[in-house]
Amino acid sequence: METEQAAKILKQWFESWSKDDIETVINGLSENVIFYAPQNEHNKAIPYLGKKVGRQAVKEVFAVRAQTTKLLNYELLEFIVEGNKACIISRTQEICKQTEQIFEIEDAQFIVLDEEGKISSWSFYFDPNPEVAAFTANLDTELIQAVQNNQLSVVQSLLAIGANVNIRDRNAKGHLTPLMIAAQQGNTEMVKLLLDSGADPYMLDSDSGDSVLHQACTSGSTEVIQLLIETGAFVNVLSATGNPATPLHNALRHGHLACAEVLVHAGAELNLTEGIGQMDSLKLLQPFKRGNLELPNRMVMAPLTRRRADYHLASTPLNALYYAQRASAGLIISEATQISPQGTSLPRTPGIYSPEQIAGWQLVTQAVHERGGRIFLQLWHGGRCSHPSLQPQGALPVAPSAIAPNEEKALTATEEEVNFVVPRALLTSEIPGIINQYRQAAKNAMLSEADGVEIHGASGYLLDQFLQDNSNQRTDAYGGSIENRARLLMEVTAAVIEVWGSDRVGVRLSPSSTFQDMNDSNPEALFNYVVTQLNSLNLAYLHIVEPRIKGSHDDFSVKKIELGVQHFRPLYQGTLITAGGYTRETGEAILAQGDADLVAYGRLFIANPDLPKRFAVNAKLNLYDRSTFTGGNERGYLDYPFLEKSE
Repeated sequence: METEQAAKILKQWFESWSKDDIETVINGLSENVIFYAPQNEHNKAIPYLGKKVGRQAVKEVFAVRAQTTKLLNYELLEFIVEGNKACIISRTQEICKQTEQIFEIEDAQFIVLDEEGKISSWSFYFDPNPEVAAFTANLDTELIQAVQNNQLSVVQSLLAIGANVNIRDRNAKGHLTPLMIAAQQGNTEMVKLLLDSGADPYMLDSDSGDSVLHQACTSGSTEVIQLLIETGAFVNVLSATGNPATPLHNALRHGHLACAEVLVHAGAELNLTEGIGQMDSLKLLQPFKRGNLELPNRMVMAPLTRRRADYHLASTPLNALYYAQRASAGLIISEATQISPQGTSLPRTPGIYSPEQIAGWQLVTQAVHERGGRIFLQLWHGGRCSHPSLQPQGALPVAPSAIAPNEEKALTATEEEVNFVVPRALLTSEIPGIINQYRQAAKNAMLSEADGVEIHGASGYLLDQFLQDNSNQRTDAYGGSIENRARLLMEVTAAVIEVWGSDRVGVRLSPSSTFQDMNDSNPEALFNYVVTQLNSLNLAYLHIVEPRIKGSHDDFSVKKIELGVQHFRPLYQGTLITAGGYTRETGEAILAQGDADLVAYGRLFIANPDLPKRFAVNAKLNLYDRSTFTGGNERGYLDYPFLEKSE
């Protein structure tokens, strides 16, 4: 089919769609049309996603969609046709019938016409979060009601089809989450189900600032309190109002002595009510200096993958403004930044190997410096955690051994979730080239005017893959013994130090994380060795991800060996950063105990660009929107309000 003819057919077809003439839209499809819209665990609540075959199946898709949303406006942004194939980018404005909320969706469609001018293949890629909200509006309300009514099986079913386990009850004072409600009720089975389903035990009552543990102490259930403590809840967390100050105070107020005994046994203290609300007393806000690392406060913005680089994988003015907004952090650690095309793990993540990327990062560093901030660039190689569509010439990702991760999913260049492929094992002769890529990336980071670099040795990426023996089964000098498996990390660190000097280089490790199918037969011996070796290098810092963190989520599913900063403090005499879902109170506590020198905050910095100021005056925090964490545009990126604008 000629391009001109195909373009005419498709423009008429899209005009019918813009008029909400669904009958004409359906008639433009071939009898055996293949319709595809990616479906994953995050948008499973939308029933019509996935692969559909046949005109009737697509007609049913539109019928289901019409039950929840109504089209208000349709606009073509890009219209590219070559022969019988087309790529169309469009924007729709729709209204959710349940919530009456108007939202916009930008989508990319790939279409193939048959010889009769009918659409035979139709692939649809879009941000499904607004539609998820439409389909889950009723589910979330039903979940709150089911928890309140102690309907365990109903809760289980609602969670299985996409209800939000961390939704807040907008009709209740304090906007309680399902976990808070179950904890108040002392319902052990419900609490366990919600925790196993990903409920966040660190969320606070938005009115009182009470934690889930505060709520549990109201019920008097020692079983619920013990369960929350085992999943990582902090026993000395302070209420934002100070009334009651801690869970222990709440238990005593209600006369629950058995609960108080459990809390005291877990380390609860009574004398945590003085000075915590005063700006001058917060260690988090005190200056820090060790060697050449001099910071105005001890709050670090954690490295956060946001996937908003341009299509050259370079940073943009959008990214520069995002980082500049958060320049009040004592130190910003940039999002993971690939050192080479081969190191790419996800679509639209920035690199630091091309002139365009160096220039892009210069925009960021200059914007941060103009606001008085400091920024380290995180150097990253994804290793096996990639997909051929992201690799040069569609090659297999590389790894220490030809072993694919069994957990998590790969994201393709078109943002489809698929299983990881079996990677190609690196030849011994290729490893010096990898080390040189890190060295060159460190030089490029210096050209970008960063203040230092962090080596990403965590979260199941290449350096972590070499460290742990479930992913490294090599028999050469980079496999086998702990010393051999740590060799690549140490050689990379030495190469980067050659460029920057040791006091401008940090290293990030996640000794207890199982994210991306990581595991080691003896993690304590492995990471004790690694930390001891790094201790001798006089680094800017060592950055430890706490056991409760798995990727970008909290992990409360299993009890794991506690290889956090408290374990490594005796082995590491330099500066220690801890990352692990900290609040104002728990961050202050870990510093007061001397187990860490700096505290990294991730999600709180996403939603609160002026987080140090909010901590200083103990102000209410903005809630983060997880659906906007990665990919997209300025929504959920630049639009979180500052304190003076949110009061």
